[in-house]
Amino acid sequence: MSIKKQINSEENCLVYFLRHGLTQDNLDRKYIGTRSNPGITDESKQLISERVAAGEVPEIKSLWVSPMRRAIETASLYFPDISPVVEDDVKERDFGIWDGQTWEQLKDIALYRSFIDSEGRVTPTEGEPYEAYVKRLDSILERIEQLMREEPENFPLAIVCHAGPVRYWTSKIFEEGEEYHNYFLPGAGCLAVEVSAADLRIDSVYDFYPETE
Repeated sequence: MSIKKQINSEENCLVYFLRHGLTQDNLDRKYIGTRSNPGITDESKQLISERVAAGEVPEIKSLWVSPMRRAIETASLYFPDISPVVEDDVKERDFGIWDGQTWEQLKDIALYRSFIDSEGRVTPTEGEPYEAYVKRLDSILERIEQLMREEPENFPLAIVCHAGPVRYWTSKIFEEGEEYHNYFLPGAGCLAVEVSAADLRIDSVYDFYPETE
């Protein structure tokens, strides 16, 4: 798979998967789903503002954003002139009563150990079942495919969301063993995927902010 730098053409559609800027809870290694709703740190805001000032932000035509505060703040900083469509289906998983807790606090709970061993297929206590979580994420991929077929003029498309959804999507669209399979985006990071609108074939992929830690 070729790695290119920002490609836009009439034949291809470009999708940007962006993770929100980091929150203090992220830095504290806590599970943050849909029950906690923190904003991003001042450091993340400064990082994004510096990228915007330097012109290091992709040009887009459509913007889908998670309803969580951290995603909305990130989108408004990266794309202040684009009206976002708030998409409930791109939000992070509901981790139930585990939300706001760390691995250290949860590691002795049998259900949590099963959750880790099953790669998230076990439902957190009072949380969102895996089947419901992936169903809504699959619906987003289906909508992207439909949009490419019917309204390619609405690309490039940016989706500002969370690490979990991006890891799931990349596990679906890239084969196991490929560099970007099950990809973990850093805070405020961006993965760009160029897809052929004709046959939904992936033409290229690259980190928009590869230097981000």
